[in-house]
Amino acid sequence: MKREISVKYESDPPGPASQSIVDWNNTEWIEIEVQSVLETSITAMQTRHFKNGTEKTKDTYVEYRGSYLGTTQCGFYRRKPQ
Repeated sequence: MKREISVKYESDPPGPASQSIVDWNNTEWIEIEVQSVLETSITAMQTRHFKNGTEKTKDTYVEYRGSYLGTTQCGFYRRKPQ
């Protein structure tokens, strides 16, 4: 799955964005490649492609807890494998 993203930052009172927000704002797209699924555990490789052409890749681990139909809530949470 590959998706283009956009981020909007607002602060009240006005203030500088954190480095994390700056990184998201400089991201052109993210690709998530599922590596394995075991019951409710999902491991994936996440590649973040920045507008300057560089990329960062990292392993991601999530545990599926269910979904909520009709809302924007996500049914995943991250935790480290044991």
